[in-house]
Amino acid sequence: MQAAGPNGLLPAQAERRRCTIVCIHNATAGAEDTKLVTMWANRTPEEARNVLAAPDVTVTNARDKETQLEKIGKLDGEAREAYSVSQARALREEQVAWAQLLDGGFTCARLMEVGCTAAELREGGALAGELKELGCTLDNLKAAGYSAADARAAGYTVEAAKAASFSPSEIATAGFSASEVRRAFAIPDDASAALEAGFEMSLLVSAFSTKQLGECMRKAIADKAADEVVLRLVSPETAREKDKVRRSRPWPHAHAHARGPPMCPPRLASRWPAARIARGRRAALTTRVACAAHWAVRVSAIALGR
Repeated sequence: MQAAGPNGLLPAQAERRRCTIVCIHNATAGAEDTKLVTMWANRTPEEARNVLAAPDVTVTNARDKETQLEKIGKLDGEAREAYSVSQARALREEQVAWAQLLDGGFTCARLMEVGCTAAELREGGALAGELKELGCTLDNLKAAGYSAADARAAGYTVEAAKAASFSPSEIATAGFSASEVRRAFAIPDDASAALEAGFEMSLLVSAFSTKQLGECMRKAIADKAADEVVLRLVSPETAREKDKVRRSRPWPHAHAHARGPPMCPPRLASRWPAARIARGRRAALTTRVACAAHWAVRVSAIALGR
């Protein structure tokens, strides 16, 4: 019921216990087995030694009891020695991988004493937060290959990630809150103003909801200023992503009506006044721009995993 580590023997978690208790004969399952776990699971080696040394614990040979109590007193020190720097160095000389040493219970601090780098610890599965506690800066973590999302999980702020030279797109996909992103990059709280200021679309998708950006697009269309916004947002890469999505999903229902007025047979041309045809064409153009704006926001959100 104990787990060995650099700090000696400590109570093991339930899933790591190396024992199975089965009640036999007249022992009551759920009572006797639970009693044993409660009695021994959280005791230190010293506490276990004191319990077993009590006079009510009898054995056939008193000499055996003294011998076993002496061994129990040495267990904690032997466990600490097994996770010493010398043992870690000896295992490395035998070509044991860093990941195996971490899985085996060696701490990041102990392995760094042996010469393990932050990049090797990352490959072995060490978390950024563990290295942060050991004094590694965010610049060190970034150089070791940790992402902006790892930095956020370790407790770093958007400002710290920005100071460590993480790109805006990396920060945008790291999971920081919208208010944090807006504050760090001085993005206006109004989505329309942010669009006009020319911020990267990855930041805008992180700083505002898709619904907010869509409303800004519709407003821009109403103000007849959508062309510039759409051309800036729909980059060649975004256009290619849009084509992929377009093949797998239908366009918005409005797109079905964005083809302009129907072609009229000559015999019916007189029934379509010129003003009505012109209005229809303007409406069709506006709807097409709206669809382009819709997909500029939607595809950017898909690319960022939102």
